[in-house]
Amino acid sequence: MSKSLKTISVMRLFSLVLFSVLMSISALSQTIKLNDFRADFNKNRIKTRTCFQVTYQNYQPIDSIIMNESLFDESGRIMQYTHFFARGKKLYTINYNYDEKGQLARCILNHAFSETNPVDLMIEKDEKGRVLSLQCPVEIRNFWTKEEFAYNEKGKMVASAQFSMQNGEWVPREKQEYSPTIHSGENTPTFIHDSRGLLILHQLAKSDSAAADKAYCFQYTTY
Repeated sequence: MSKSLKTISVMRLFSLVLFSVLMSISALSQTIKLNDFRADFNKNRIKTRTCFQVTYQNYQPIDSIIMNESLFDESGRIMQYTHFFARGKKLYTINYNYDEKGQLARCILNHAFSETNPVDLMIEKDEKGRVLSLQCPVEIRNFWTKEEFAYNEKGKMVASAQFSMQNGEWVPREKQEYSPTIHSGENTPTFIHDSRGLLILHQLAKSDSAAADKAYCFQYTTY
């Protein structure tokens, strides 16, 4: 059994409670959302966070595949995000650069299906330096063309939405809303944190059943 499956086995007792169905799957969220948790990653000297999707039956894990991996600098900022497909092959990697003010200055995409590698994503920001949108200047198969972000009054990202361009119009692809419980350190039937307050398990429930059959398991390395 893999390390990730062993982690889920340890946590399976949490599967005995009812699971809520989320409006969206924030475990696969836009990676700049992770900068909202910079203090957590900095305090715990987190270097990488790897996400696995685990499938299980009767509360027992039966399969595990890698979904994505995030690399942080020593101040806790996201520096690189890698998304996997086909059970471990790299689909794309995004590198993030920051200016002297600590604001996002450049996003460089390397995609397996892009004929033009690398690709600089265009960044739109507001007067406070918050990223309002990212836009891919070239069309890439199975990749969004534009992603927009929404924030609350405290400056925390609360939602993101992806779009594709079709016949000169923006067509919605996916919308995600971010739960305020993530990285709060408070455990719920859906989100489980470790003793450091870091998210280690995101339980998923089927819409027609109270029993979860999938979960996202997070593993961390440190500096």
